[in-house]
Amino acid sequence: MTLSPEERRNLLSDLVKHVLAGGIVAGFFGVVLAALLGFVDIKDPAVTAFIGTALGYVASEMKKITDSYFPEGADRRRDEADQRREREHES
Repeated sequence: MTLSPEERRNLLSDLVKHVLAGGIVAGFFGVVLAALLGFVDIKDPAVTAFIGTALGYVASEMKKITDSYFPEGADRRRDEADQRREREHES
């Protein structure tokens, strides 16, 4: 079966998205496991700050991933935030 150029582009785009999402999630759990299993000296303040920053960044990226895979949840949160802003603006 031959794919059209558009179908090939869409397939490659989806594959790249899945690989990036998997890498981000694996990186998050890799950092967490390294810290919890003692592979990282978390007594050093610089290392602790780096791990905290890295986990915070990856956690925010994971939110983007879940919003991509489950857009209805992202839409609902966006609608709730809009309603809150409208209520605050009216007050």
